[in-house]
Amino acid sequence: MVEVRRHAPRRARPLVRSASRVAGRAARLLVVATLVVAGVSACAKESPTLEGREASERGGPGPGGTADGTVPTDVTVRTSAGDAIRRMLLLSSSDGGTITLSTSGTASTLAASSKDGDARAVWFDPAVPAGVDHSACVTWTSLGENTQGGLALRVRNDDGRTRAITVTNNVFLQARWIFNLHLWDTGDREADGEIRLRVFRQFELREAGLVRFPPAPAPGELPAPPEVVDLPWRMCARVAGHVLTFKVWPTSIDEPRWDDPRHTGAALLPDEWVYAGRPGWYAGHIGPRSPLVQIDEVTDP
Repeated sequence: MVEVRRHAPRRARPLVRSASRVAGRAARLLVVATLVVAGVSACAKESPTLEGREASERGGPGPGGTADGTVPTDVTVRTSAGDAIRRMLLLSSSDGGTITLSTSGTASTLAASSKDGDARAVWFDPAVPAGVDHSACVTWTSLGENTQGGLALRVRNDDGRTRAITVTNNVFLQARWIFNLHLWDTGDREADGEIRLRVFRQFELREAGLVRFPPAPAPGELPAPPEVVDLPWRMCARVAGHVLTFKVWPTSIDEPRWDDPRHTGAALLPDEWVYAGRPGWYAGHIGPRSPLVQIDEVTDP
């Protein structure tokens, strides 16, 4: 178990134990999301739309991590031995509280005792050697209403500067059929010291089987909200040189091929984002009653 302690607790949203309940509680937001993304192409977006608000939410001023790749220097760390060893890097957090990462075998639970839901973190197996080309997979079994699951690639920490490439499930307006590619660099800061949060690409996977879209409404009626398919969902992502690819699917269907356009996305990374790092996992918008629970964590190599 790894505990990250900060200060000044705030309130957070209650736990939502299934994806279908998320859709139910956010029905009005989903109607808005349907209208907003109606004109969004099914391919990657150079300029993000639904993530526009999140792109403007810059990370907190705390450092990205210590030289040994555990957690930022301004937090208290407690580690207990177990059958799965993980190291966690805090990417951003706007308030205080405690983030707890519990691992067992290939499963992890990430929760927060006193957060407003703005914490974002990555974790990885330190026994895995750093490399340029690698992959990671995970199955999500529980997501809070705004909890954001994802995968992290090329996670690296150099004397307090953390870099990571993440592929994450969108939470803005509860449009869960959208996935975002972020490029994290805690050394890239605004003049006031806040970390820039860059949404590099955005992918709309309307046919991935994660969401059921209702028929078109009758004239004069508002569209019904999409129905989010219950978890578990599984996602895999990989990097090879400049190329990043990922795929996602509900576990109720067979695993799709890497070239299946309904379930996959791909992007070319800039030269400066081709470097040696480790594969791992990501969680964002973590609240006290909104944990992320996932199983079957796999990395290669």
